[in-house]
Amino acid sequence: EGGCLIPMGAFGRDLPDGGFALDAAVYDPDGLEKLTAAAVGSPENPSGLGLLVARRLLDQGAARILEKVRPKT
Repeated sequence: EGGCLIPMGAFGRDLPDGGFALDAAVYDPDGLEKLTAAAVGSPENPSGLGLLVARRLLDQGAARILEKVRPKT
């Protein structure tokens, strides 16, 4: 939900054992905080792995960081 206004990134890679690893990070736009999360799963379920990593970031407070850039209505 950060769009292009929040620094975030993800890196996925195949593992030698046939698994798939996903690392992701969300950075405070003011440079005050960095949240990271990672998980390993099956390459057959990339969306499930993505949701797991997203949940881990949200559990650390990523929603608070996203609020900083979300337009006020």
